[in-house]
Amino acid sequence: MRFERSRALITHLVNSTQDLEELQFVNDLIQPHLKFMKKPLLSFSLIFLVHLICKAETAPVPAPVKPSNCPVSEFKSIGLTENSVELRTKRIESWIEKNGAQCSNDQLLLIYYNRGPWLGNADSPRIAGLIEKAMEAKNFEQANRMYQESTDKDGKKVLKDSK
Repeated sequence: MRFERSRALITHLVNSTQDLEELQFVNDLIQPHLKFMKKPLLSFSLIFLVHLICKAETAPVPAPVKPSNCPVSEFKSIGLTENSVELRTKRIESWIEKNGAQCSNDQLLLIYYNRGPWLGNADSPRIAGLIEKAMEAKNFEQANRMYQESTDKDGKKVLKDSK
């Protein structure tokens, strides 16, 4: 009786295998054990383990990281390497105007809180205002998107169930 159950489980294991190469591999492992079923539990355990290894899904390959349109390191290097305060101020202002819209809120906060150490004497209320303007534009885009998702085509508020 024990041998018949083990054979039935092994047969089911072989029949559940979809891939032809895997089926041949499992079949090659099973055949010697079917003939000499002296230790069916051990045989089945070994075969089941091989089956699990063959069926294990491989981890998905992560998508390649897109290059950032907001190179914070560039902002930092301008601030730390440019010696002239006037030139540093102009370059930082043009960098913010050029790249500020592509920066995420986290990147803008990183720049905002590190502008003193990175810019030194070139830090000014104007630069702080440019960074804040970029943050407000980001927050406005998010708020506008949320508003559009919560209204219908006529602009009427749509209440969603919180279930």
